[in-house]
Amino acid sequence: MASVTVETRQRSTFDHGITGLLVLFAASSMLSVAISQICLGVLVLLMLGRSVWSRERPCQVPFAWSVGLFVIWGLLMIPFSTDPAFSFGMAKRFALYSALWVGACLVDGEDRRRWMFWALVAAIVANAVHTALTQDYDLDGTGRRVTMVQRSAMTGAWIMASASIIMFAFIMVLRSWRIRIVLMSAELILLFLIYLSRTRSAWLGLLAGLLTVLFITRKRLIPVVVLIFALGVALGPEAIRERVVSIVDPSYSSNSVRIAQWEAGVELVKWKPVTGVGDVYLAEIIEAKTDYVNTFASNMHHLHHSLVTTAVFWGIPGLVMLLVLMGHLLILLVRAWRTGAGDEPYRRAWVLAGLGVWVFYNLTGMLDALVIDPEMSLVFLGVLGVGLGRLDRFSPPDA
Repeated sequence: MASVTVETRQRSTFDHGITGLLVLFAASSMLSVAISQICLGVLVLLMLGRSVWSRERPCQVPFAWSVGLFVIWGLLMIPFSTDPAFSFGMAKRFALYSALWVGACLVDGEDRRRWMFWALVAAIVANAVHTALTQDYDLDGTGRRVTMVQRSAMTGAWIMASASIIMFAFIMVLRSWRIRIVLMSAELILLFLIYLSRTRSAWLGLLAGLLTVLFITRKRLIPVVVLIFALGVALGPEAIRERVVSIVDPSYSSNSVRIAQWEAGVELVKWKPVTGVGDVYLAEIIEAKTDYVNTFASNMHHLHHSLVTTAVFWGIPGLVMLLVLMGHLLILLVRAWRTGAGDEPYRRAWVLAGLGVWVFYNLTGMLDALVIDPEMSLVFLGVLGVGLGRLDRFSPPDA
């Protein structure tokens, strides 16, 4: 009479292999996009292979339609690109969305949620320590930016900020003080490296993500965190204060460049409002079709804004579909937090982390094009997949 759900069933040798790949995927998402994409591809093939072998439909997920709309539209627009061959090569970015399926369909128990979380923590701390030991920096907030393992100050800072939000969510949910002390120690390391990165979008997104977690769990601590950030800026080096103040200064060099790029992006959207110009480098197109002057020696593959870049690449319909997707994912996360997270602490923490990272990804995307950054997008989609994942919510439990 009693049914055995996926939360309690015995794992086979095959399942243990999947667990190992999931753990490697979680760790490599903090270190190497190449390895994490390989793990993702293998996991997808195993999912499909198991469905064929067992003659069952693939795992049903509630976000399939919203993901499908955005991905299918992006693929259908390739022939209309200003450079179809190049856009076809870049279409691999849509494969990243399979991370949602992997998380939702394969992370089906507290054991996998626990192992993936601690693999992520170990990898991001290793990333931070490696960065601190090998990169040049100045404690006064000037000089060379930290480049991180990702070889990009911005991508590295985004990933560290996201990991910091994830760990903060677990601190809020897990009750063990021993675990909390370990995570708070790791947080200090990450916050130090995020400070050194001088990446303003990461600073803003981090604060918003942390406040989101507190708003959901400990509203009374919000003033404390805001005060800590304010004191850190007020008492910190002058270079950091200037960097923070520059966020709201439209005349600041990088801000004025962004504004000019956004205005040029609007002109490109007016030129190709339905199909977009394609997932291409924009330097020549933007010079030919707008008054924007590229002051950097680069081909410019984005416009420092997720929504503007999406509209330029895939047209206004693509932008609408992205907004629908992000809204749908947020609704599912809120619903999971309110009704579906249950008493399982690691599942509840992953859902909370998903909410914080959702805010980070979308807010930071107002200043940088995170939507086309493969490393950051993979982290975002992976976290949300784990947070939304629970097989017995999408299909009947085993009899």
